[in-house]
Amino acid sequence: MAEGDTAHLRETVTRLQVEIDALRRELAALTDAVAALRGRYTATCSQCGTAYDLLAHHYSVGLFDNVVYVKCPKCQKAVPIEGRQGEDIRLVTEK
Repeated sequence: MAEGDTAHLRETVTRLQVEIDALRRELAALTDAVAALRGRYTATCSQCGTAYDLLAHHYSVGLFDNVVYVKCPKCQKAVPIEGRQGEDIRLVTEK
């Protein structure tokens, strides 16, 4: 292999390593962002202690107003949630 070919291969490998490092940083940032979003919509059941995703375990119930409840996937306890468009969703605390 000629010296020019070797130098070209080294430059290519170096460039690809830089690109891979940039992609790894971007992936880490995206992973952190997804974890933060998941944390916003995670609740813990006050009855059995199970953690679950509010958006994945909901159903609607309403008599006069539309009230949304989340149902614990383990013990089936229904708890109302509150939140408006553009806000975090949270459990309505029991008093």
